[in-house]
Amino acid sequence: MANQGITGWATVLTGTLLLAFTAETVGGEKVLLKRKYVDGRRVYIERKLDTHRAITGLPIGDVDQLATELTGVWSETSSLDDGGVRLELVFDRMARSLRDVDDGGLEYDTDDPENDEAAPQFKAILEPMIGMPVSMEIDKDGKVTAFTGLDAINEKVSQTATVSMHWQQMQRDFTDERGRKTWGEDPLLIYPDKEVEVGDVWEASASSDSPDLGTIAREHRFKAEKIGVTNGRKMLHISSSTKVSRVDSPEDGDGQKPIVEGTFTGKAVFDVELGMVVKRTSTGKLRVERPFPFGSTVMKAALEMTSSVSVLKEADRRRQQLEARKKTEQRRRELEEDDG
Repeated sequence: MANQGITGWATVLTGTLLLAFTAETVGGEKVLLKRKYVDGRRVYIERKLDTHRAITGLPIGDVDQLATELTGVWSETSSLDDGGVRLELVFDRMARSLRDVDDGGLEYDTDDPENDEAAPQFKAILEPMIGMPVSMEIDKDGKVTAFTGLDAINEKVSQTATVSMHWQQMQRDFTDERGRKTWGEDPLLIYPDKEVEVGDVWEASASSDSPDLGTIAREHRFKAEKIGVTNGRKMLHISSSTKVSRVDSPEDGDGQKPIVEGTFTGKAVFDVELGMVVKRTSTGKLRVERPFPFGSTVMKAALEMTSSVSVLKEADRRRQQLEARKKTEQRRRELEEDDG
């Protein structure tokens, strides 16, 4: 599909462009902003991305769509003999929806598979992922040294979604190479691994390669806004801004080059005791232009994206599952009453 690169970049940005809780300000102190790993710790991480994409110049005509991606994983930490850690992530919930702005669309949620609107096109992609693990190793210096598991998921899904155009668009995001960045390296960019106080600013950068668009650079700027207390827990509130751009390449030649440019702003909340960011949100716009290999047509895409990453308690996750089961049972009762 011609918009594969657009779909992929919406997902890539999720990991690095991720409200703060209302809290009483605590001033005049420093916080060690470093990711803490505790052997045996198990948390539930939920990531969501909402995208409004308006695309022109496609062979199939113009596209104006609303897309939602939701991914939930259990993350468990174990210590390694060399002082590093291993994080095992197990996919527990996958949901996708895709709707035309002026029309209907498709949706599927593995928590609610019996929904009347559940799309079999997404079921063939998402259901095989549930229960599948991915693993990453992080050394004592906080660097990701290994990532595996997404290649295996890719292979498994490809056997059930052999002719799915939706999987063709999603497939490049489910590789070990991409996962190392989106699940490993990019979320760690917010941690400067040092003490910070209110007003401190730090920067980080990253880049990723796309076969359609080339190398995409992301420049992040973070600022410690305040230290507060929420429900008895000390929290550091962080703001962020990100600039996205395409890096020129010697291989571009004299023809028209792809264009990628965007800006995002975000907020994050760091739980001092847990030693990890427990809430992160981001919103922004991205503009992409890509000439087709042949002819004079240029695909132009305007994307508006809102993303969030949340760490949930196990009880919160169980509550989500219970609510989904109640909906299923209610629909069954209604069907039985209609049949009766």
